[in-house]
Amino acid sequence: MPWRERRSVYAAVVSEFMLQQTQVATVIPYFERWVSRWPDFEALARADETQVLHAWEGLGYYSRARNLHRLACEIVKRPSFPQCAADWQTFKGVGKYTAAAIASIVQGERVPVIDGNVIRILARVTADKTVFKNTGTAIAHFAGTAEKFLSAKNPGVHNEAMMELGATVCTKLNPKCASCPVAKFCKGRHLKELERLPRFVAKEIKKIELQRAFAKTENGEILLERTAGTSKRLRELYEMPRWQTLFKGVPPPEKFLFKGKRAIAQESICEFIFAVPAPSKWPETIVPVPVADLDKITFSGPHRRWIERILQRGGSTRPL
Repeated sequence: MPWRERRSVYAAVVSEFMLQQTQVATVIPYFERWVSRWPDFEALARADETQVLHAWEGLGYYSRARNLHRLACEIVKRPSFPQCAADWQTFKGVGKYTAAAIASIVQGERVPVIDGNVIRILARVTADKTVFKNTGTAIAHFAGTAEKFLSAKNPGVHNEAMMELGATVCTKLNPKCASCPVAKFCKGRHLKELERLPRFVAKEIKKIELQRAFAKTENGEILLERTAGTSKRLRELYEMPRWQTLFKGVPPPEKFLFKGKRAIAQESICEFIFAVPAPSKWPETIVPVPVADLDKITFSGPHRRWIERILQRGGSTRPL
């Protein structure tokens, strides 16, 4: 494969991995920094996984970064380059959507790309009121329709147009039907329940509360907890320690600095941050890190932002 085409495929792979469950506006600066640092598969394959995770920090779902790094390492060892969606799906972390996007947009294969935006368009255009268990069942349901509509001449352009149409015109709320280029073909346009299409079984959100400790040693180091290597989502990333890990059996004080919120999959997590002096001893999973070295490690979720917020106030223990 020519060098330029190979780099185009690389850029497509990186962008598709980053865009999984992440908005375009968030991805753009990450993508630009990434391809500047690692411009091709060979460069990424030479990188250390710790560096890769650090560059990914803030995009979440870190298994994507690990899978992308692993893919690069495998590709440089292969005698031939993947040529179709089926080939791309042999790599860990590459599902039907990502494989189809890469193969159609960059390599011209006639295969439909079906994501949440495309599902929404197809459900509304066909006025399909089916109630789906999840996105996977919706994708399977609309696969035939997507294949039928797909352009044979320019499949990649068609797929990009569908995703863009769903992201900017056929939006979840307040769709811009008056300016929609396919409005005259849309059977659901005049339905009262248009915004409810596609229909899904309501997901149960699990609410979780955690207590965290912002603890500094006498030397000014911050105690951080490194997640276990067996952790499915946040393996070997750093967080402020859970209160009960650092102070087992001791209740936290009444006043907390602030509470931070984040969501992971179907979990809504509220984390209460307490500022306290570091204990004289701590478990092996707790690591004292100098403030100057915070940029060298990879944090889980918003923990870097929360710590910086506290440090900007001089580590004050007054509630924020």
